[in-house]
Amino acid sequence: MFHGSVSVQDGQGQWYSQRPHEWSDDARYIVDLLKRVVRVRMETLRIVEKLPSWER
Repeated sequence: MFHGSVSVQDGQGQWYSQRPHEWSDDARYIVDLLKRVVRVRMETLRIVEKLPSWER
């Protein structure tokens, strides 16, 4: 299981840290979240492919 922290720096040099394992008591939370994100991305691609082209 992932026990590290994630640190990001904003455009003004401020650092922020987060610990994803603290968001939920469910050990599979991050894995399930990633699966949902991938599914939404795949569904979005499927929908976009069906749209008519934007030729001028």
